[in-house]
Amino acid sequence: MRKLLCPAIALLFALQFTWNLNAQIFNLPDSIETGRVQFEFNADSALLVVDYIFLEDTMIANGKILPLQIGSHTVELNIPLAKKETRTIEVFPDSITLVVVEFEESNISRNSIRGNYTAPEYFGSNVFIATDYDSEVYFDSIYVGTGFAKLNPDLGPHFVTIKNPDFGTKSYLINSLPFGEVYDFYRRPRQDLAKKFAYLPGASQIYKREYLKGAAFTLGFSYLLGSSIQSYINFRDEKDYFDFLVFRYNETTNESNALQFGNEAEAQEQVVNDAETKYLFYTGATVLWYALNIFDAYRTTPKGGYREQNNVEFYLSNSTFSSSNYYSATIKVNLQ
Repeated sequence: MRKLLCPAIALLFALQFTWNLNAQIFNLPDSIETGRVQFEFNADSALLVVDYIFLEDTMIANGKILPLQIGSHTVELNIPLAKKETRTIEVFPDSITLVVVEFEESNISRNSIRGNYTAPEYFGSNVFIATDYDSEVYFDSIYVGTGFAKLNPDLGPHFVTIKNPDFGTKSYLINSLPFGEVYDFYRRPRQDLAKKFAYLPGASQIYKREYLKGAAFTLGFSYLLGSSIQSYINFRDEKDYFDFLVFRYNETTNESNALQFGNEAEAQEQVVNDAETKYLFYTGATVLWYALNIFDAYRTTPKGGYREQNNVEFYLSNSTFSSSNYYSATIKVNLQ
């Protein structure tokens, strides 16, 4: 049995959506050919949204059968603390289309809140802002918290401003909608990404806002790699020419030609040795520079440190909202 809100809140939630049946979708005129859709899921009731018309939804009971215009439709079923389930169905005349959904048991998380139409009712908020622990959050120029904010603004566009002592101020435009949305506005870099970027020279340093160092590693590696490739090509060309001279020396029967090819081969052998030394130098320098880049990426901590990213559940359990303030309850809404 799933945990819901206290009985009074859960009852209000159910009543609000029980009578919000979309006249255009379910109470269809006789001139429109319809079929029927039956919904079965592992909960007593769920919030149904049809064809992404999120302002026109309804609460349905498990097993409910509803009329729907024939053709293809997208249906979404939502319950608190579970990721919404979306299905594409085909409705046929004079038949029942069965939609079976198994909601996954879940704790509070980004996945269970994002896009969930029941989140605003459950949490009393439809906008959740997560950022660095020392970042101040301003919503439409009004201070709303540090590190995390839980809001229930009017629908439409709003401005969020994040002020951080290490990374300055940055503003974002968001659009408040009638379903849960979690916005991550962290300014600090993530340690796992910094380590992944380490294998691309300079990328980790640039990601950590060490721009000069990152540019040095990128340009240095590019120069050394290019020089290594070019020196290898030059070495191969000189070696091929040396092999050609040796071949001509071994094949010729003319004493004068043999002396000439022998002298040229001896001189070319020194050229080949110099080319090989240059190639090995640039190759070794490239490998060393690449290793130094990885070492620096793993060992250097960015200004202000790495991101301390907590789950939404952490913030909610440490804010004014706490699940311990509510009782467990189950409510069944029967619309048949």
